[in-house]
This record gives sequence, structure tokens and C-alpha cells, in this order.
Amino acid sequence: MRSVCLVLVALALLPLVAAAPLDDIFLPRYFARFDPTTEDPSAVGWRANAMAALPPRGQRGHSQSSFFAVQQEVHPHRARPSLPALLSSHPKVSSADVCSIPSAPASQTRESVLTSLAQSAATSLDLTASPCDNMYRFACGGWLDRHNETSIPKDVSSWSKSFSVIDKRNEKILREILECSMLRAEQADGFTHVEPDASAENDTDSGKVVDENAATPENADPLFLAAANDLEPSPDEIQLGRMYAACMNTAIRDQRGSLPLDPLFAQVENVTDADSAMEVAGALARDYLVAFFFNLGIGVSPADPSRYVFSVTQGGYPFPSRDLLVGPTNVSAAYTKHIAASMLHAELEPTEEAATEAAQRIVAFQTALARVAMAPEELRVPEAVNNLMPISELEAKSGLPFLSYLRLAFRNASLSADSLVNVGQPKQLAALGELMRSTPPQTLRDVMRWTVLLSFANDLDEELSRLHFNFFGHTISGTPQQAPLWKRCQAKALAWMADALSAEYVRVAFSPETEARARDLLFVAQQAFLRRLPSLTWMTDEDKEKAAAKLAAMATLVGANAPDKRINFSAVPLSHIDHFSNAVALRMANFNDTKNRFYETVDRERFQMPAAQVNAYVLLCSAPTQL
Repeated sequence: MRSVCLVLVALALLPLVAAAPLDDIFLPRYFARFDPTTEDPSAVGWRANAMAALPPRGQRGHSQSSFFAVQQEVHPHRARPSLPALLSSHPKVSSADVCSIPSAPASQTRESVLTSLAQSAATSLDLTASPCDNMYRFACGGWLDRHNETSIPKDVSSWSKSFSVIDKRNEKILREILECSMLRAEQADGFTHVEPDASAENDTDSGKVVDENAATPENADPLFLAAANDLEPSPDEIQLGRMYAACMNTAIRDQRGSLPLDPLFAQVENVTDADSAMEVAGALARDYLVAFFFNLGIGVSPADPSRYVFSVTQGGYPFPSRDLLVGPTNVSAAYTKHIAASMLHAELEPTEEAATEAAQRIVAFQTALARVAMAPEELRVPEAVNNLMPISELEAKSGLPFLSYLRLAFRNASLSADSLVNVGQPKQLAALGELMRSTPPQTLRDVMRWTVLLSFANDLDEELSRLHFNFFGHTISGTPQQAPLWKRCQAKALAWMADALSAEYVRVAFSPETEARARDLLFVAQQAFLRRLPSLTWMTDEDKEKAAAKLAAMATLVGANAPDKRINFSAVPLSHIDHFSNAVALRMANFNDTKNRFYETVDRERFQMPAAQVNAYVLLCSAPTQL
């Protein structure tokens, strides 16, 4: 990549320096201001009347004018939960409920900070080890001795001295922000959130049980928290509260199960061959951002780093490496069992035998894709994974109707056969066309139904989420225990509402004085680099000039996106009870933000990760956005 487009993302320094059918999917959001204690449901208007007039189970009708219209009944045996009944158990919030974030103590002095850092460094050393023989043991031995397997939190797969410790502290700050936002949303909308049932969770997953990983006012570190009680709630804060409340409401999610996916499953039933599979895939990518058979996204053009380009890359299986399906230590058997258990739980198959047969067909199809995929070492070669070509060439290589698919997926009728697309792995896509055309329609439908279920496995009921964790979290990653619900909902807020949560984090935990210190730190580091550059004997004069030019091209980003660069979440219709519709709406809002900038110059001043996310990297132009 060209050095001129190198962007230093200093956002990571903040934590360091700061130390279904129509009625199932859409109606719940219209109860946002509904007082469920009211005896007369007509208080919410015609939509409440429509809810009350729903047909009984087994007689589910669907509006043909609905955006989520269902053409046919897929699973008539599946039960309908009663949302009005669930809503009636939600008492109205008391006006006495208030949100409180601990005030920050007086700022630490430079001397106290340096002393604390020196003590931390000293206790991390193992002075019995020789740095010449084992530098890692010398530098980290003391810390490793105090942090063995028994001390690592059970809901993570790894633990480090720097990032993990800071991330744990930030989780406490973010939890306070989100719970504060939820309380303020309650006051704005007139509802009370439902606490998760502790008896149905592990001991750390009740949302209020105190343990070493929990972040409660009693054990929260207030060092970087500002007094926020007197701050007026922002529209983003109210939206964050609605999203968090719906995510934490497992009662409704468990009652509804996988029913919100019925409209998607109904569309999959229209698949009869490869061409119709591509048509349905395009429609579901457009409406729900589900990617089938391959990965689709928008990234920076390898030919012009100032412009965006559509990208199509290898995929079709849910693993980071093909070796998990075709390698000597593959997990195919365990994966087959997981698919069968998940499909049976979601009532996509009537019996365990039928679910196992469907799972076997799915794994066989995905294994065939994995065999022609590029190996991990091949993916590291930039020239091999950047192949700009017109859509007509992609269609010729794959034998699949990519032009109509891309027009559907991106809602872009202006795309033509000459429009360029960056194809990551042409070999797999060429094999994909042949595989899809030789695959029986039932198998194509099986693969697509599983892809839909997998895409929303963590946004439906808790049992499906546990099944998902037991395989991908425990079997694949080795994590002993699923994270508490509040952590999982917090992670969703970071992923789906990064701009909103970043703004709130900066507002309460990143003062102007702290921002000034962060900018000073970056300035000093850059100046030190420039001062040392002329004296480096191992660099040629030409390389020194290039290094200085690269430094000058870096954009220093501190804090969070400016208001004019943020996604406007206030315009996103969010519900405090319908987590699934929130998930779809927020994913769509993020993707539309990227898609709307497709014909613009790449903006090097936009942050690519949330302010509170503990991470550090140098970004080349812009990270791709994938479905």
C-alpha cells in the first residue's frame, strides 16, 4: 500500500492515557411509550389493536404489503409468544429512579503516576532469570507467576498484562454508562427494564451479582469517571439505553425464540437452483445483511487508496481458517453435532435424525468450499488477494449472476457489467459456481437456513446463544465459560453503536485535560522520532526521507468522531423490548453509513474503532466493512 495513505489511529490511547412476521418484528417498537399497566390497550392506537387482533397460533397470517412479508407458512407447528402478555408484566418506572456515575477524584500528579508505573514494572520482573538467556521470562516472569490459569477470568480465552487489565477497567466504565442510559431511557419512555433471571444463568451472569469480573458501583474504579449526574441526557444516550434494555430482556427473547427469522426462512424456501439461490441471497443481504456462500463488503481500492470499491472474498464457512474443516485436526464431527443441535432447537427440523442429515449435507457443502479456499499463508500475500476486475469477468469465472446479486445487495441499480469489484480469491469463486449448480436444491436451502440461523445466533433466545458459545467459544477458542449477559450486550453496543457509545465515553471519562495530555504524548513521540532519524546509520538518506514523509502523512486521531462524522442513531427506530429488530436496524445503519460514502473520497479523519476499545494498530487508509 502507498505510504501516503497511512493513518495512525491514536484512538486506542484513550484508555491508556485516560487510565418474523410483521407483528413479531415491527410492532414491539411502537410500545416504547406504552404504559402496560393501562387496562385499555387501545391507548397505543391502531397498531395495538392490530396486535390484540392477531390470529391464534397455527393461523398466522402475513401482510403482503409488509417489508418483511412472508409468502408462505414455513413452520405452522411453532408456537406464538404473547407480547402483550409479556408487556403487561413490566411495571412503569418510578420517577425516583435516577442514574448516578461516581465522580472522579482529584487528578493524580505526575510523580504519583510515575511511581505507580515503576512499581508495576518492578513486580512484573523475574530477577532470577537471565535476560540474556530468557528475556521474556526476565521481563514478565513475576506477572506470569501471579496470573496462572486459575486467576484468568473464565469468560476469556487469553489474558495479558496491558490490554486485558485496561479492558477490564473500561468494562466497568462502559457498564455504568449503559446502565445509566437504560435508566434515562426508562424515564423517557415509561418502562422498567427486566433483570435477567439469576437462576437461569451462571453465578456471574445475573447482571447484578458481584464477582471479581462484575462491574458495580461498589467495586468500580472511578479514577477516570467524571461527575455525570448533572449532564442532560443526549439523544444517543437514550438510544443506547433502549438498545441495552432490549438486549438484557431475555424473557421476551426466550419466549420468541427463532420466530423473528421466519420471514428469512420463508424466502429461502423459494430456492430451486443456483440462480434463484443468488437472487434470494441478494435480497437477504439487502434486507438483513446476511452473507451466503462468500463474503461481501466495501473496502479501499487497491488501485486507488483514496477510493472505495466493492469486494467479494472467499467464505461460505464460519471459520477463520479452512484447516478447521479440511486440516488433519479438523472439527467436522463436532461442527455437525452443533448444527444438528441448533437446528433442532430452532425447530427447523422435526426430529434429531432429520437435523443430523441436514447438518451432514451442510458440512459436506462447506467442506467442498474449504478445499478450494486459499490457505492462511497464501492470504498474507497482498498481490494474491487483490484482484480488480469488471463484474462481467467475475460472472464469466464463476458462472453466477453476480451483477443482479450486487445490484440487490447494495441497492445500487447503477452498477453495470463494467463496474469494478475487488475479488479476493478468484479460484474459490470459480469453483463456487460449479459447486452450486451441481448441488441439489434441498442442500442449498439447508445451507442458507443454517447461515441465517448462525448470523443471528446471539440475538435470539439464550439457549441458542449457549449452544453457539459451547461450540465456537469453548470447543474452538477454549474459553471455559460464556461471558455474563451484560458483557455480551456491552460488546454489541460497542459493535453496533460505536459512535454513540464513544461519544458518551468521552463525555464522562475523557476530560479536555486528558485529551490535551494524549495529544502532547503523540506530539512528543513524533518529534523524538524526527530528531533521531538523521542519526540512524542503518538507513539510507532516501529511506529517511520516505520515513519523514510517512510520518507527515499520519493523521492523529484523539477522542471520538466529530459530530459531523458520526452515524445519526437518533434516526434509527429502536425498541426497548425488541432486540432482534434493533439488531437488524443497527447493523443496517452502520452498513448504510459506509455504503453512502462509496462514491466519496476515503475520509482519513474517521475513527475505525470505539473510543473505549483497548487496541492499537496502524490503519492503511480504511478497514473494509463486511456483511
